[in-house]
Amino acid sequence: MTFPKTSLALTTGLLAFALSAGAAQADYPEKPIQLIVPWSAGGGTDAVARQLASGLEKELGQQVNVVNRTGGAGVVGHTAMTMAKPDGYTLGLPTAEITTYRHIGTSPISYEDLTPVALVNLDAAAFNVSADSGWDNLDAALADIKANPDQYTVSGSAPGAAYHLAFAGFLNQQGIDPNSVALVPSEGRLRVCRSWPPVEWISCSRRCPSPSPCVRRGVSTRWQSLQMND
Repeated sequence: MTFPKTSLALTTGLLAFALSAGAAQADYPEKPIQLIVPWSAGGGTDAVARQLASGLEKELGQQVNVVNRTGGAGVVGHTAMTMAKPDGYTLGLPTAEITTYRHIGTSPISYEDLTPVALVNLDAAAFNVSADSGWDNLDAALADIKANPDQYTVSGSAPGAAYHLAFAGFLNQQGIDPNSVALVPSEGRLRVCRSWPPVEWISCSRRCPSPSPCVRRGVSTRWQSLQMND
């Protein structure tokens, strides 16, 4: 099997994985493969990676180990992908955050350091709140947030990450100062589920509409996803 590219990659704004290798190897793979995930175990990206690893194991007949390289709002894991030896035994599941690092000054790496191979997942952001918040729809939540600046916090994302930018852009579109809602950084969604307070938190995350990862791990999922009124 031949893999002509020599780096790991993503498609801008989307999740992807890349496989890199040098010369053709007829008997590839000869040993276990590692799949780098830049976010914590139990989150959405991790769940996708483990499903992907399972499928690859069946196809390749070799063990594929998911390795969570967290830290620095995803910088640690993404950097590990760019530095991986191009021998076909390191895969990466990069996320859209790699398109922001160079622009916000957290790392010199960017999507240009990677080569896209396959799109494996795409999620939309969701606006989620505690079930005890008293908000029945998004209009009520936005009105309350606008009337009470600096009272609420948002999590489910790292600073400058895709879903932080989505949330900030949405508030700005609604005439609300994004800085009026404090961001509590997160390295993965499961940590948000575990620390969810009763009222004053908002989550903007790609997998919050589905509580199953938290339920499987015995974590309280007392939250609801809000929508605009018709």
